[in-house]
Amino acid sequence: MATLVAVDAYGQAVLAGRFLSGDVGMLLAHRYNATDGLVWLSVGLIVMTVIGWRTGQVSGHLPALATVLTAMIVVQVIMGFNRVLGVHIPLGVGIIVLSTVLAVWTWRR
Repeated sequence: MATLVAVDAYGQAVLAGRFLSGDVGMLLAHRYNATDGLVWLSVGLIVMTVIGWRTGQVSGHLPALATVLTAMIVVQVIMGFNRVLGVHIPLGVGIIVLSTVLAVWTWRR
């Protein structure tokens, strides 16, 4: 699940880049991927990490980080809809960093 979230986060950056390059239709894809994709994948990540924590497979840090990531994504969506790009773009970088850290941690474990 962590890998899916990370891949989708990178996909969001690609969709945004395509929009900024002039492909206006990519803005709608960026929007729907955020609201119908990344948000729900990150919620699924919380569920998976809580299950892993409760069964003793992962530490309690992982559900906490997954919750922080989901909160960041929700704020990101809100900032995007309100066109607060000064927060939206740097927060997107943070989302990619944290989702990458979680995915790498999962695979290294």
